[in-house]
Amino acid sequence: MSCFPGVQRNIEFRIITTHRPLCEIELAQEDSTCPLEPFHNSPIETRMVIIAREFVPVTLTKNTWRSVQGCSIFQPCSLCKHEYPQRETETLSMEISLAGWSINRRFRDKNAPLLLLDYPRVATEEFGINILELNSPFFVYANPDDQATSPIASGYLDELNTRASDLGVRMINIAVDGHGDLAALDEAERKQAVENHKKWIDVCVTLGCNAFRANSGGGWRKAPTDDKIQQCIKSFGELSELAGQSDIRLMMENHGGVSVSPQNIIRVMHAVDNKYCCVLADFLNWPDQDDKLANLKIVAPYSWAIHAKFLSFGFDGESPEIDCATALEILKENGYANPYGIEYEGKTDDHEGVLKSKALIEKHAL
Repeated sequence: MSCFPGVQRNIEFRIITTHRPLCEIELAQEDSTCPLEPFHNSPIETRMVIIAREFVPVTLTKNTWRSVQGCSIFQPCSLCKHEYPQRETETLSMEISLAGWSINRRFRDKNAPLLLLDYPRVATEEFGINILELNSPFFVYANPDDQATSPIASGYLDELNTRASDLGVRMINIAVDGHGDLAALDEAERKQAVENHKKWIDVCVTLGCNAFRANSGGGWRKAPTDDKIQQCIKSFGELSELAGQSDIRLMMENHGGVSVSPQNIIRVMHAVDNKYCCVLADFLNWPDQDDKLANLKIVAPYSWAIHAKFLSFGFDGESPEIDCATALEILKENGYANPYGIEYEGKTDDHEGVLKSKALIEKHAL
């Protein structure tokens, strides 16, 4: 199970609508035909043509692939029910988003904190980025002393929506912290944590976000026990089932606790087995001794969003913490199609850090 099929980019094919009992494909380099269903997770690199009556030229790119998925292309004759919207060949494009945590020192400034309402303006004017990840600690709550159980302040989301919309800004996901331990062994505590996270489904719907990240739970530095992993599976299963009803994805980030290892993350993904339960892959949030690129390769097929995290930069603009070119290539090879999310966490000036992160991604992603 993966959030994105593992296909090569720029496979050329033509989509049609037909009333034949089974849509087929013809390999241009071979005379054989085969059903569409085996195309799932296939590393086919040749030109492909769907046999039928009326052809629509399309180039399968990272950006069109999810639209094809939306037509349930892997089911017999499902295309008969949908008019595919793109009639011109698309070219590969790349989008960059900004995680609010990149400038978390501004939000947490005790003297003059940046307001989340002003974040869209800062992102566009200062960094030229109009796709944003939000962070739950920076919202305004009806009860600021208890963010976990408190609703968001009345009218706040509408105001945030208005400000973002006026600037042409998209808000795509929310990183949620401090809302309880989803791997708690005490069942009442676990259930309360699940309940606390439910409000973010509605927040995502209101703001137009397609996902939110919940921490796996299980403690930050302690090795998670099997019992805690099972509790985490239960929580992510319940939340992703509910989130899916609103077409919202629940993401697990490699962020300590149960998610300390890629093996644990994949175990949760397989156990939950729901397309609305995905991964937010952070480049660096692994134990120091781990091979970060190897870990990324394991979780990449399940990744709905990423944190392209960098801490420092050399004279050549590269980051010594991770090989950015290889990291992005891993994502491309696994069909990653969503924005490359900057999360700068260096100790130097965040303005410079975000701009250098952006330049590094652009260097290797285009």
